[in-house]
Amino acid sequence: MNSPRLLLALALLAPSALAAEPLPSIDTAVKTSSMAPLDAAVVIGVEDYWKLPRVPYALADAEAFYTWAVYTRGVPIQRIERLDNNPSAADIVAAVKRAGAATAAGGTIWLYFSGHGMAARDGRRMVLGGSASGADREALEQGGAVLDDLELAATAHGARVVAIIDACYTGEAVRLGDRTAVPPYSLPHRDVVEWLAAGADETSGPLEAAGHGAFTYFAIGALRGWADGQLAAADGKVLGDEAQLYVEAGLKAARVTGQRPEMHGDGWTNLVLSTGARDAGPVLTAIGGGAVAAPVVLPKTGDAVVDVGSGFQSQLAAAKQAAAAEAEKQFLATEAARQRTAKLDAAEATLRAQATADWTSARSLVDGGGAGAKAAADAFIAAYGSAKVRLDSEERTVVIAEVVTAQKVSASAAAQVKAAANPRVAALALASPTAGAGSDFASPTLGTMKWIPAGTFTMGSTRETDETPHPVTLTKGYWLMEHEVTQGEYQAVMGKNPAGFTACAGDCPIGRVSWYDAVAFAKAASSRDGVTYRLPTEAEWEWAARGGQSLTYAGSEEVGAVAWTKENSGSTTHAVCTKQRNGYGLCDMSGNVFEWASDWYATYPGAVTNPEGPVSGSHRVYRGGGWGADAEYAAVSFRYDDSPGAANNNVGVRLSRSSP
Repeated sequence: MNSPRLLLALALLAPSALAAEPLPSIDTAVKTSSMAPLDAAVVIGVEDYWKLPRVPYALADAEAFYTWAVYTRGVPIQRIERLDNNPSAADIVAAVKRAGAATAAGGTIWLYFSGHGMAARDGRRMVLGGSASGADREALEQGGAVLDDLELAATAHGARVVAIIDACYTGEAVRLGDRTAVPPYSLPHRDVVEWLAAGADETSGPLEAAGHGAFTYFAIGALRGWADGQLAAADGKVLGDEAQLYVEAGLKAARVTGQRPEMHGDGWTNLVLSTGARDAGPVLTAIGGGAVAAPVVLPKTGDAVVDVGSGFQSQLAAAKQAAAAEAEKQFLATEAARQRTAKLDAAEATLRAQATADWTSARSLVDGGGAGAKAAADAFIAAYGSAKVRLDSEERTVVIAEVVTAQKVSASAAAQVKAAANPRVAALALASPTAGAGSDFASPTLGTMKWIPAGTFTMGSTRETDETPHPVTLTKGYWLMEHEVTQGEYQAVMGKNPAGFTACAGDCPIGRVSWYDAVAFAKAASSRDGVTYRLPTEAEWEWAARGGQSLTYAGSEEVGAVAWTKENSGSTTHAVCTKQRNGYGLCDMSGNVFEWASDWYATYPGAVTNPEGPVSGSHRVYRGGGWGADAEYAAVSFRYDDSPGAANNNVGVRLSRSSP
C-alpha cells in the first residue's frame, strides 16, 4: 500500500495544464459554522522598521490571518487584538498578557506575527516591534519581545497557545556584525505549539505572485481547508501534521528555497487547527511555472483482495459515544475549575480594592508622621499582612502592595518618635558616619539599612569558569539597604522614573538604570541625608547575599521561596520584600532585578582582603538575578557584566554605607 506521503509526492510530480492559472486568494473570508468562544487571538504585522529592511506584505499577512480567525475558526471579534500600527515590544507583551488573563483552560490563544525576528544574546528567539532600531544590538533587544516569555505569559491561566510566526532568526536581515542564530532545537513551553516560517539559520521571504509572505500564504491556505486530506480521506478537519506537510509541499512547488517551515511543541501532530473549511487551493504543480517532471509510472500488479473483520461500524459508534462522554466530562471539569478560579480572582480583586481604600483613608495620619502614623501603619499591617482568600478547602495568599509601604512608614515613624524623645542624640546619630556601627541604620531616604558584619568566606563557586572559589576577608562591617532601591525612592531623589514597570505604585524596584545612573543616585541620596552612600563592592555584595548561610540562593535552596525569576515573575517586577529574607534580613538579593556593584569586571584573583576589583576595565559587574532571567542566574555566586552606560529593565541598584 502506498503511504500518504508517497501519494502526495506523486501528486506533486503529475503534469498540469494550469501553469498560468492565478493563485487563489487568501484575503476573502471562508465562512463556516465553527465557533470558538473560549479562544482569543493577538495578530501582529510590522512592515516598517527604523534602519532595518522593510518586511513586504506583513500587514496583508496579518489581515488575512485576522479574516481566517474571525470567519473560519470562529474566534469572537471582541477577543481579538490587532497590533499592526508599528507596535512596540511593550505593546506586544501587554496584549499577550491581556489575552492570557482572559483565556482559561479549554481555550486557545492564537499568536500571529509577521515581521523581523532575531536571536537575543542568550540564543532565545525574539520578535521585533515597530520601535526596534537597527542602530546596534542593544537597541534591537530593547525593541524586541522574547517569544518564550510571550508564550509563558499567554499560558499563565491554563490556555493552549498556537504561535504562528512568519519571521526568521538568522540575524541576516538586521545585518549585525555579532549576529546570533537561535539553537536548532529550542522547544516551547508545555501547552504551546510553534509554527515557524523557517529553521534556526534560514530566512523567510515573500511569494510575489500571491502578495503575501510565502509561508503565510500556504499556512493560511492550509487552515482554510487546502490541507484537508493530506494524510487520509478529507474529513472537514485540518490537523497539525496535515498543515505542516501541505506548507512544505507548497513552498517546494513554488520553488521557494532556503526556507523549511517547522512545527513543534505539545501534541502538534494531532492538534485540530481548523474545522468546516471547504476552500479550494491551488494546483501545486502550476505554481512554479515552467516544465514539470514526468509522471512516475508504477508497474502493474494483480488485483488486490480486501480481507477485513466485521463489526467495525458498531465498534466505531461505541468509541465515538465513549469519546463524547469523556469530552463532556472533561469540559465540565474544566468549566468548574474556571469558575472556581474566577471566583477566587474576584475575591482577590475585592480584597485589594478594600486594602487600597483603607490605606487611602489612613493617609491623613500617615502623612502626619510620628506616633499617629506608626499606629495607623501597624494596624494596616496587622489587617493585611497575611491576607488570604478562600473557596471551600482552597486557599490563596494575597500580597498587598501597600503593606510594604506601611512597613516603611512604621519604621520611619518609630525613628521619628525616638528622635523626638532625644533630639540632640538623634541629630548626632544622623550627622556622624561613625554612629550606630553594629546595628541597623534608619536612612530618611533609603529606609532601613541592615548591618553586615566583617568576616572571611569563600567567594565564588565551581558552577562557572569566572566564579573561581577563593578566600576573601572583609575587615570592616558596613551597612546595606535591606531592599532594592524602589521606583518611589528613585523618583523622590532624581525627579524621574525610568523603570519599564509601574504597576506597584512606587514599591517595585527601579530598573533601566545604568551604572552611571546608579552612582549619580548614590551621590544625590548622600547629599539629602548628610552621609556617604555608595555602590557595594562585588565581594561585599556576595558576602551580604550569602547571609552567613551556605545556600545556593540568598536565604534558601528553593529559588522560588526567595526570588522572582523568569519562571514565576509573570514577566514583570514585584514589590520589594514580598519573598523570604536571607540570614542578614535582606530581601531580593536573589531575583526581582540584578544590582550594580562598584567593581570593573575581571577574573577573580587569589586570596584577597577588602577587594575593590581592578582599577580599569570595559564592563562593570552586576549580581543577583532578575525577573526576566532564568532561575540559575539568581545564585549568590553568579556574575554578570555589561557596559557602565547600558540601561536594562532587568537591572537596578542597592546602596551601601561604609562603617568607620
